[in-house]
Amino acid sequence: MSKFKLFTSLLAFCILIGCLSACDKNDQAPTETTEDTVVDNAEAPVDGAAESTYVKSAEPTDFICIKMDSGAEIVIQLLPDKAPITVENFKKLVANKFYDGLIFHRVIDGFMIQGGDPEGTGMGGAEEKIKGEFESNGVSNDLQHGRGVVSMARSSDPNSASSQFFICQADSFFLDGDYAAFGQVLSGMDEVDRIANLPKDSSDRPENPPVMEEVYFIEEPQQ
Repeated sequence: MSKFKLFTSLLAFCILIGCLSACDKNDQAPTETTEDTVVDNAEAPVDGAAESTYVKSAEPTDFICIKMDSGAEIVIQLLPDKAPITVENFKKLVANKFYDGLIFHRVIDGFMIQGGDPEGTGMGGAEEKIKGEFESNGVSNDLQHGRGVVSMARSSDPNSASSQFFICQADSFFLDGDYAAFGQVLSGMDEVDRIANLPKDSSDRPENPPVMEEVYFIEEPQQ
């Protein structure tokens, strides 16, 4: 073999290994379990951000506002026609102020941000476990895991989801049929992007985990 052919063969091999490593990173599925398991170039919103333009609702609605410690807001529309059990459980937790003060403990740029664990470690959840509303668990749910879709984390047990949820920062269609997608971000994806890009450790935990200061129901946003 000539030196040129040997060089090109080694170059192709190195490129292949690099691609496989990148795929492994992005194919880590969100988990909520007690047995299983980037450079920050985005600026945080300044302190003293303007008050919310969204109107709080005294009664549960299908619209949720997550007020972050950065001052930014993430507004989510729940979709009970896609996952009624999941939406009912999420609304109950919001009504009980379960999520207030919890963090996003796992963030992966180009994939998703995950939060809702009262322990802040990825190992905890709410007391009640719910049925997984997705195709591989015998439930019809055609909501795809595109950018901005909200879905439930779980362990290997398909009926193990409780409180941990994730927001897709990028299209993650490989999760379709195996995770219960139940909502869609209406506004605040710039904040999702900022969180996904935070400096983190080797386990994808942010060095300074962002806090959900308050999670509450709002009236339907005006278009």
